[in-house]
Amino acid sequence: MEVKDHAMQGTDDARMYWSIVYAFTVLAFLVRATNDWKAARTHPFDWMDTIFIGMGLLYCIIPLILGLAFRRNLKKERDRELLSVRTYAICNIGIAQLLFFVYLGMMIFPIKR
Repeated sequence: MEVKDHAMQGTDDARMYWSIVYAFTVLAFLVRATNDWKAARTHPFDWMDTIFIGMGLLYCIIPLILGLAFRRNLKKERDRELLSVRTYAICNIGIAQLLFFVYLGMMIFPIKR
């Protein structure tokens, strides 16, 4: 009788999820920048609007940066043999799926001004 590890199901799809996350990051950034550009050209612009635009663009990139930092930390722990390959694979797909849903939420519910 073969024993299947249910926690490892789908870990082969991590590369696909990371590719989608990268694409969604670029798309979210471009959509946000385009909307901010249009808003800046249609009404008077002051320094507070500049701050909001900068923070909005950072908002699009920060989840990816934090996810990659956590993934890199896990990879270092795995290379030092402080973390098993199984745990790394499970966490890697978990981070990718979490970021997928974050960016999917950014696409579905964009912040409009």
